[in-house]
Amino acid sequence: MAWTKVSEGKVTGTLNEQNNYAVLTETVTLGGTADSIRYSSAFAVPKGVGFTVISNTSATDTSDSISDWLYVSWDNSTFVQHRKLRDCNYADDANLGTSAVDCDAARKVRYVDPAYAGSFPYYKIGLIQGGIESTGMTIGLAITLGDQDKGSYKG
Repeated sequence: MAWTKVSEGKVTGTLNEQNNYAVLTETVTLGGTADSIRYSSAFAVPKGVGFTVISNTSATDTSDSISDWLYVSWDNSTFVQHRKLRDCNYADDANLGTSAVDCDAARKVRYVDPAYAGSFPYYKIGLIQGGIESTGMTIGLAITLGDQDKGSYKG
């Protein structure tokens, strides 16, 4: 399991050009016990750069609920649970908009605003299962780094 950089988001040339942003994808295989947590691989984000997490990219229908959490680390070794992904952007947290529900059978898009959720060097996504799942079932994740309009990500 590892994040893969994909070609989406690349306008032309390298990621050092204005208006480009990085897109990373990964799949997480679920376990066979209720309330278990499965984690993505770690990923690094430059200080102060926002990113968007798309959870359950294929809208996989699990037998119970799946919630997605953001885990953070200062040293890329010990990760701690930080926030539910729905609570990483002030608008979603304050208004409990459409991002407030589980990602079972639904694709969810959550923006992690460093001005609100804080900025950390390393992150992981944790998927917490509400019920017993097929151990072969996978949940897709995607991340976009930076702000396409502002060219904030210089990779």
